[in-house]
Amino acid sequence: FAGGAFQPTLDARASGTVVEASDNNPFAQGGGLGRTDIWSAGLDASWELDVFGRIRRNAEAADARLDASIEDYRDVLVALQAEVAAAYVDARTSQERLAYARSNAESQRDTLQLTQDRFDAGLTSALDVAQAESNLANTESQIPELERALEFALNRVAVLLGTQPGSVHPRLAEPGPIPSPPAELTAGLPADLLRRRPDVRAAERRLAQATAQVGVATANLYPRFSLFGTLGLESDSLGDLFEGDSVTWNAGGAVGMPIFQGGRLRALVGFQEAQTEQALRLYEQAVLLALEEVENSLAAYGLERNRLERLAEAAAASERAVELVRTQYTSGLTNFQNYLDSQRSLFQQQDQLAASQGQVVQNLIALNRALGGGWPAESAEEHALAVLEEADRDAGTEGEPPPTESDEGTSP
Repeated sequence: FAGGAFQPTLDARASGTVVEASDNNPFAQGGGLGRTDIWSAGLDASWELDVFGRIRRNAEAADARLDASIEDYRDVLVALQAEVAAAYVDARTSQERLAYARSNAESQRDTLQLTQDRFDAGLTSALDVAQAESNLANTESQIPELERALEFALNRVAVLLGTQPGSVHPRLAEPGPIPSPPAELTAGLPADLLRRRPDVRAAERRLAQATAQVGVATANLYPRFSLFGTLGLESDSLGDLFEGDSVTWNAGGAVGMPIFQGGRLRALVGFQEAQTEQALRLYEQAVLLALEEVENSLAAYGLERNRLERLAEAAAASERAVELVRTQYTSGLTNFQNYLDSQRSLFQQQDQLAASQGQVVQNLIALNRALGGGWPAESAEEHALAVLEEADRDAGTEGEPPPTESDEGTSP
């Protein structure tokens, strides 16, 4: 649109006029002026010469505004990809936590039966039975809450993909493992970050737009030069319109310069300069926020991975403790309270382990978003589906243990 001002304008016109003068016209001699016909057709051309760069700078501002809009669109795509991935990980995390809860509930149900049998045989008291029932009920009470979280996550995935809630249930309701993060990450150089982040690129383009608008406002202080011309046909008879004697033309140039505008034009220059200063500060803020988000995301990801390793060790130790205490309890070498405490600790450690596995991937998603993500797909829906399909391929096996130092090299 703005670039069209570089080119001349050419307009076609045609007209026909018939005038019948009044017989009472006081200027007529010997009666009315009679009938007059005027027929004309032609081309009108004009061209503003961009001597002081007003049109050029206006076109630069328009291009920068378009680029900023494209970057805003890409930023939305990055955010959508992150939301879809996060909702998918939420669903898989809830499924993992549900699996641990149901496994522990089944184990505690066996413990209750064992305690009941020992009570019937007179080997333990009713207190042990009541404690076993309380422990089982407490674990089972957490299952509906985890099922609710799973339902919400699956519905969130469906809505983010632009479909109705429940549409992805046939595809994702089957439990699958939480995707494993890569063994190594490369954040890249700060310059790469500035080139990849759509919001930073959009801020830079808005700064370019504001700078170009200063040039437009400045050019308005100087003269404007233009050329114009007309080539046409004109005759008092439609039949003679296309004869050589009917040709008419004119050509010329014009110059215009503002003399007094009440300070409006210079005030506009000052306004555009202030807009540019504001755009510069917003660009600097976008850069600093981008760097902050990357540093925070890297720290969160690394620290959560360390926490995951410790939780994996704690969960493995709790499993061994439960087996040892069970053996001691059935042999009468320890009391039932120790057995209950070990079971509660195991469930708590496994639940935290699953939540931490999901949080590691969530932090990785946040890091990817902070680094600018990627937007190779033609549409948001297409790329979101691609993310989901890749996640499904990553979840090719079930029941894998969390990554440790020995198997960190396995990529998803």
